[in-house]
Amino acid sequence: NAKGFDHSYVQNLGHLEMSHTPINFLQSSGLISKISFDQNLDLAYFKQNHVGEGQYLRNVQRLDYRPSVWMKLRPFGPVNFEATYKFDYQHYNIPHEVSGSQTARKYGSQIKTSLWMEVEKTFGRPYIETKNAQKVEIVENKSDLISPVPNIKEESKQQRIAHSSYKHLVRYGLNHSYYEDQKISGNENLVTSLLDGTNNARFDYRDQIGGRDQNVFDVATRTDLPESNTIELVWKNSLLKKTPKLDISPF
Repeated sequence: NAKGFDHSYVQNLGHLEMSHTPINFLQSSGLISKISFDQNLDLAYFKQNHVGEGQYLRNVQRLDYRPSVWMKLRPFGPVNFEATYKFDYQHYNIPHEVSGSQTARKYGSQIKTSLWMEVEKTFGRPYIETKNAQKVEIVENKSDLISPVPNIKEESKQQRIAHSSYKHLVRYGLNHSYYEDQKISGNENLVTSLLDGTNNARFDYRDQIGGRDQNVFDVATRTDLPESNTIELVWKNSLLKKTPKLDISPF
């Protein structure tokens, strides 16, 4: 029935996400500049209108938990070092499973490190120059008017000129990303489906097994680098201009 409801369609009936701002354990001007901790919890409920489990499980409750620790070091001079450790965990509850386990889980860890330095050079300084305007000579011509016409235009004897500054900023960096292959266990049907490597058994990208994104079938199109085990050289070049505004009044 083209006008009827597709009872096999998988709906996301509930979605709850909780997170908090990073908690700083340490912040100083020494070698260890900063250490912070944050976490993200995501709950999702996938369900069909009429339960019809087949080759792939379609009625699943998923808990997604991702805590991470971030650290920044300043070894010497302009050199900076950053490291992030993230634990990636998904727990699946399968309430309509009758033959096997009603739960499954997959977990792994990800480490990202970055070594970088910035070099900058500033040219000039932004300021407003105030100086007297050049006097304009008025040449009077004879006219038939009975009296002179008053000058109703406001004249200013001072002129304000805005001067700009320029900053050239160059950043050199070396990034490394390592994602341990996630371990998966529990319900055999769900485990087999997720290990299949296709999108038929996945509800969204969070069901992808981490550490295997170097495979072509894991992502249809790619605009960034895989995170499984990658080294990236970074070079950023920018030119900034700073100009004071002439119409700002301190009062």
